Amino acid sequence: MGALAPVPGQSVYGASKSAVKLFTEGLYAETMGTGVNVTIVFPGAIATGISANSDVGVRGPAVEAAPPVADAEAVAAVSEAPAVASDSLAGNVKAAAGKVAGTVTGAIGGLVNRVRGKEDSAEAGSFPTTEPAVAAQVMIEAIKKGSYRATIGKDAAGLDKLSRLNPKGATEMIAKRMASLIG
Repeated sequence: MGALAPVPGQSVYGASKSAVKLFTEGLYAETMGTGVNVTIVFPGAIATGISANSDVGVRGPAVEAAPPVADAEAVAAVSEAPAVASDSLAGNVKAAAGKVAGTVTGAIGGLVNRVRGKEDSAEAGSFPTTEPAVAAQVMIEAIKKGSYRATIGKDAAGLDKLSRLNPKGATEMIAKRMASLIG
């Protein structure tokens, strides 16, 4: 998810992920019409133990993860917006962004706990992760279909939507949730 929105203390990591994203999109453009398919994948929280093995040390209490909301609700809220009523459209977009933010807030809470090495504890159990085999299957299906992009997990799907609907809001929300991790 590092390519979707900046995370304080992870600027270099995010920049490298953004470079991979743009490189992949460039490859897609360069190979159009050649029979070569290019798919960009945005994985969310995968149950691998990567942060526990990363030797990252952070401080502070565990962050409670908010319960994720269904991505379909956010899409429906945006798609139901009347095209001619700008006030109504703005209201629907705001409601959709709020629903997506709930998913992303849960993801960030889960991320904080995983970085703190609590990914296998009861505290971290409030945020779902995707099993590696399921993530692999999502990637395989996206490649088979020739999908342009694929997100894995509600956290990645939510951040993908929020960062496109309201990039500044996504940045500010992540910064606030991650503030306890940086000095």
